[in-house]
Amino acid sequence: MADSGGPAGFLFTIVRYDQVQYEQEFLAANGGSGGLDFFARDGEWYYGWATATDVQFYRHGDGTVDTQSQDWQEWEAVYGRMDDIRADFVARNGLEPYDDEEVFGRAFFWEGEHRYFQVWTQGYDLSLTLLLSQPATQGESGIWCVEAAFDNNYGGWQFCFPQTDVPLAEYYQDLQTQADGGHRPGLLDPEQVVQDWYLSEYGYLSVRPELQPLEGSPAGNLWGTLVPVLSQVETLETLGYLNGAEVRPMAWDPETFASSIGPGPGHPGGGGGALHRPRRGQPPLPGGGGPAAGGPGRGGVLVPARLRLPAEGL
Repeated sequence: MADSGGPAGFLFTIVRYDQVQYEQEFLAANGGSGGLDFFARDGEWYYGWATATDVQFYRHGDGTVDTQSQDWQEWEAVYGRMDDIRADFVARNGLEPYDDEEVFGRAFFWEGEHRYFQVWTQGYDLSLTLLLSQPATQGESGIWCVEAAFDNNYGGWQFCFPQTDVPLAEYYQDLQTQADGGHRPGLLDPEQVVQDWYLSEYGYLSVRPELQPLEGSPAGNLWGTLVPVLSQVETLETLGYLNGAEVRPMAWDPETFASSIGPGPGHPGGGGGALHRPRRGQPPLPGGGGPAAGGPGRGGVLVPARLRLPAEGL
């Protein structure tokens, strides 16, 4: 733009990441700080669409935008072609369309067995819920890894990928091979894996943590399951009860719901997205209740609610 010494503003660029870059620089950062989405792939590369997060129509002066002006109409025409440009890029290069939700929207990064562990320090200055997975072989002979961590004090899942210069599947297969040969036996013990992970991430605290396995089945990315339903107007109602009678039901539209529970989506890095269903008699999670379906704050808030599902709801 003329005001900044350039002939035009930045609209977009197309980048490509290999498998390692995609995992280490994008997924591990939970999609980064915004402005980058991957829309295509082939056998070797992921192709991303990078934009400035503040892309907008701009004219110098007092900032008034005349939506009837020729400038605005040209801007609308250019910006409206973005989807066409991506589609043309995919077709012209023989690529496969791709959406990051193929990772962020699924229940778990690794298929197979999963467990939750609670980890906290005295005073709950640190309080985490860890999701453990078996990334290679399943069952008693399979190694375990910490797939993701949920901060019970502040909310939000975070992928816990090891730093490596090979794809994660290859990295864990190598560890599995070592375990199969009698080496690295600690990788077969979920609690030992949690202890080793804590030392590598928080050993500098010089504080011994408390560990507690959580019983029951991890629900995974519950938020990803709910989003298609909650995006439909009036599919969710809050409920109030007085002397056993229902009072003040309120239907929420998608914008109201989203602003009430905090940011999404509920994959690692979103405002929530997993739900632990404790067995009867199990104590609540230290530090605030643990991951809930989109709940912000101290680990999540469960609001009495009911879904009103249309025929195509689920």
